[in-house]
Amino acid sequence: MLSFINSSLSLDSIRTPRPCVFLDRDGVVIVNKPYLSDPEQIVFTSKAFEGLRLLQQSGVRLILISNQSGIGRGYFTEEEFKAVHYRLIALLEEQQIYFDACYYCPHAPEEHCDCRKPSIGMLKQACEDFAVIQECSWMIGDSECDIKLAQNFSIRSIFLKKSGPCECSEADKTAVCSNLLECAKLIIS
Repeated sequence: MLSFINSSLSLDSIRTPRPCVFLDRDGVVIVNKPYLSDPEQIVFTSKAFEGLRLLQQSGVRLILISNQSGIGRGYFTEEEFKAVHYRLIALLEEQQIYFDACYYCPHAPEEHCDCRKPSIGMLKQACEDFAVIQECSWMIGDSECDIKLAQNFSIRSIFLKKSGPCECSEADKTAVCSNLLECAKLIIS
């Protein structure tokens, strides 16, 4: 597992119990471009800045949780992946949006690790690193594995629906929204 904790956070901030919104990266925060390895190709999803800003202002933790099997499959290097990650964080900071942490699973599916969604390894690590109020936390994702991850960890979930038919058979067990601003409004209501 690769993890990046916001270095500007104080120890008091990390230890203060707070609800968390866990977000998938590709298709939720940024447009899904399979095996993204070029930082210049980052494009944010509709209403991403508005939704993230509203969540941040509400006082919840923002933590990114993402499978990045392109590393394990050899489609791009860890250095290329880090370049995308650091560019993503820089673009968010330009909008005054700050994630508490980002966790990535670099493994290919056939490696059967415990961090690849829908396994709960990344969420467990986040809860070890931060004081997370699990019963008040949420997962926002655009795939069935994101929703199953939330179910496996006993937190609420929101399925971020793209245009067209719903691609998640688990969506009837969760809330469904069409952009991050709608998700944020639902969470803080």
